[in-house]
Amino acid sequence: MARRKRNDNRGRNEERDLHNAGTSVHASDETDGSNEKPGSRAGSKSVEPQQSEARQRSARGRTRRVSSGQSIAPEVGSVAQSPSPQHRLISLKRKAQREGWAKYIRSENDERAVLNGCWVDLRKADYVKRFFGSFLTHSKGSDFAGRPFTLLPWQEDRLFIPLFGWQKRDSRGRIMRRFRKAYVEVPKKQGKSTIASGIALFMLVADGEPGAEVYSIANTKHQGSIIFKEALNMAKASPELRALLKFNEGALNIAFPATRSLYRVLSGNPRSNEGWNASCILADELHEWRGARGRALYDAIRYAFAARHQPLFFQITTAGEDTLSVCYEQHQYALAVANDRLIDEQFFPLVYAADPSDDPWSEATWRKANPSLGETISFEGMAADANEAKQTGLSQARFKRYRLNIWTTGDSPWIDINKWRACEVPPRDMSGKPCYVALDLSRTQDSTSVQALFPLEGDAFYLQSYFWLPEARARELTGSIPWDIWATQGHVFLIPGEVVEFGPIEDFVVQFAQRHQILQMAFDNWMAADVIQRIENQSRIATLAFHQSARNFSSPTAEFERLIRAKRILHPPNPTMEWMMQNAVVTTDSSGNIRVRKPQQTDNRKVDGPVAAVMTVGLALAAPVPQSSFYQTNEMEFG
Repeated sequence: MARRKRNDNRGRNEERDLHNAGTSVHASDETDGSNEKPGSRAGSKSVEPQQSEARQRSARGRTRRVSSGQSIAPEVGSVAQSPSPQHRLISLKRKAQREGWAKYIRSENDERAVLNGCWVDLRKADYVKRFFGSFLTHSKGSDFAGRPFTLLPWQEDRLFIPLFGWQKRDSRGRIMRRFRKAYVEVPKKQGKSTIASGIALFMLVADGEPGAEVYSIANTKHQGSIIFKEALNMAKASPELRALLKFNEGALNIAFPATRSLYRVLSGNPRSNEGWNASCILADELHEWRGARGRALYDAIRYAFAARHQPLFFQITTAGEDTLSVCYEQHQYALAVANDRLIDEQFFPLVYAADPSDDPWSEATWRKANPSLGETISFEGMAADANEAKQTGLSQARFKRYRLNIWTTGDSPWIDINKWRACEVPPRDMSGKPCYVALDLSRTQDSTSVQALFPLEGDAFYLQSYFWLPEARARELTGSIPWDIWATQGHVFLIPGEVVEFGPIEDFVVQFAQRHQILQMAFDNWMAADVIQRIENQSRIATLAFHQSARNFSSPTAEFERLIRAKRILHPPNPTMEWMMQNAVVTTDSSGNIRVRKPQQTDNRKVDGPVAAVMTVGLALAAPVPQSSFYQTNEMEFG
């Protein structure tokens, strides 16, 4: 980290201010801004609409009287018009340019905030920066230990200035920070814990919050204590902070008696984390907050700020592998806000990551994802990690996640989820069109899928996905897998009761056949014999038993992947199918045959959709297409 030369005089002045304050650490030029106009700055001219011009515009719009006392109508065009939002924004941006903070208007959310009266106070951001550089020192690493915490360029420009500099007025006219919630996602070795530790100390002693309550929390108390221990080392290394704070290392607690404030570590138990009156919570490694427990923990703390004037919920993490986790929800939300697909002026997003399509071995990709490359992580170390990762698929997945901050699954996925998403198109009406159908039935409580593959021109297809699950099972999995939400969205049919009843599925297939031309329907003979018999009794669908062997699945599995990579299997948005595609992992037998591996019955991750979809491709590969029932007399094999 490039060390900046410290100004000795400024350091002595700030040390004097610290001791003179006695109750909190404040820079000498910090004010509560109670008389400050939004956007005004010390040393900067406050640019407000000129009153004389306003009076002139108003006067032009008034009714003029002649000497006889009779009135005449105003002149055409003389009525003053309120400026449009576009003109107001142009004017406000010019003002921001003059005051030196226009570069921090970086998105439509920022523009909307400006129109709603927000502004950037560079003095407040500098106050935080000087707190770090003057009172905090690094405690780890031969290159950093004992050195002042000088912010790296990206930390200053992309994180601290916008997070702490953006201001607004509340309903009572008080100045407060614009952002209440932050989501920061960067690869490992970018200084995440050190950043969070410094913010914890600032919020404890220098934020001006009486009775501040600062908490760090993670999935386990051990993980949560990592931020605390670094903050403890920083505070003890600072003579000024050491004189003001009381330390209880055993209880993982730091107290600031002068303002009755505290900083402590919370456990990862959701039940013990309700009722807090937090001014700041630092959630570390959010990607580890998995399943129902992780969601319950998040819900327990997310509403702990109601009584605070300008609270901060600071989330910091590396990319994870569970796309059903609360972290992935926050990741997606952050990207939507950053890309202006969602309006949330109080949410601060910062994600440094490579795109899945980027070359993982390129130095440009490394720089894109690692803003601290060359500082907290060396080029030599990155190159060594990349060389090792090239050896196996699993190592590549880990390299992409930990070094490039790309979300991956635990196993090497069969199909890159971004390639699957690239095939997404708006829903199409395929009524009356020919198609191949496959049925993957479930056991008693598992999900069932029907997939329909419609041939299109040019060696392309359109895939429709349908799913069923017992209603009781959906309730049981609430909080870990959103079957109930998918059902509300129309992607899943919930079957009343605790076990699968095949009647609704049979009725669906029969009705589907009435609206479409089902060329052939594949099924697993071991599970579906009775169901297929009842369907055949009600319709003239040509059915075919699909052997569930690796040899039989290998050719259509490879073809399905080829079609996806070539963007020739189009499909409408379906989060259930997307989730299953991310769960799909391919196994290879001793003869080199491949197939999608089905999870154990106790595993909540399902792949019914991808398995049935591969079966439809198998039907499309077979020729000629039969036009009568193949049940009982025909079985399908490849190779």
